[in-house]
Amino acid sequence: MSETRAHRGQGPWPSNNTEREVLIWLSQRIQIDEVREREAIIRSMLMEVTGLSRGERISNPWLASESQLELLALWAERLNDHEPWQYIRGKVDFMGMEFQVDRRVLIPRPETEELIMLMHDRIPKSSHQLRILDIGTGSGIIPIAWKSKRPIDEVFGMDLSEEALQVAKANAAQLNQSVTWFHGDLFVDESIFDSGFDLIFSNPPYIPHREKESLAKHVTSYEPPMALFVDDGDHLKFYERIIEGCHKGDWLVKSGWLGLECHRDYVDEVLALIPATWASKEKFTDLQGNWRMILAQK
Repeated sequence: MSETRAHRGQGPWPSNNTEREVLIWLSQRIQIDEVREREAIIRSMLMEVTGLSRGERISNPWLASESQLELLALWAERLNDHEPWQYIRGKVDFMGMEFQVDRRVLIPRPETEELIMLMHDRIPKSSHQLRILDIGTGSGIIPIAWKSKRPIDEVFGMDLSEEALQVAKANAAQLNQSVTWFHGDLFVDESIFDSGFDLIFSNPPYIPHREKESLAKHVTSYEPPMALFVDDGDHLKFYERIIEGCHKGDWLVKSGWLGLECHRDYVDEVLALIPATWASKEKFTDLQGNWRMILAQK
């Protein structure tokens, strides 16, 4: 009878199992050209495989076990196949919390943390309950992070992908945050908008298909295409729909806020969609200096 075995990491192995030799071995084995990125991933790999901080491994010198070396070798192999470390690890740190992520959802980016904090700074520090909606919520990071900062608010997350909502629900349960989830198509289902929101977030798909070849393999090979790409000739369709619903419809209450994350090349086009009659509209750069976010008040 044939025997099936789980895939295991393969040699060559480090010359010995001290941390120094394991670091050298991983650095030579992992095929990531950007040195700082490779070093950051290796540090995270060691913390993940040992459950110890670097200080703890120094104070009580760590020696890698055979099973730990096999796991590190397997992770290195997956990294060399362009699988993102966040998916290998199965989680990501975001605004001081640990979120589950896998191929059903996009990997959260630091720019989204910036968007949340920009909006949070504009909301009066009062006990008044607000209604918050995140359109295209993915792993649920925006509504969950917002709820953790303002527990009094009533928070909602909407997505077209049922698989993404499974991840979002698991994250909310794990992090003990109460969020109402809604499965629906932004262009068809409007029942969630029957009562207006005080604040609407969205980081919708915004990359035209023509740019796919310019993206890194770890993005195009692993992250969900429906959360990334839009038709070349209709790259603003999600923004047009959201802004129209907020302006002509009742999606956003009077004086409500809209927070959008955008393609760096199309921020001005999105900004132009917001009527001049609104109280304010402003664009912001991310930490890399790229135009990335828009905040507008109705």
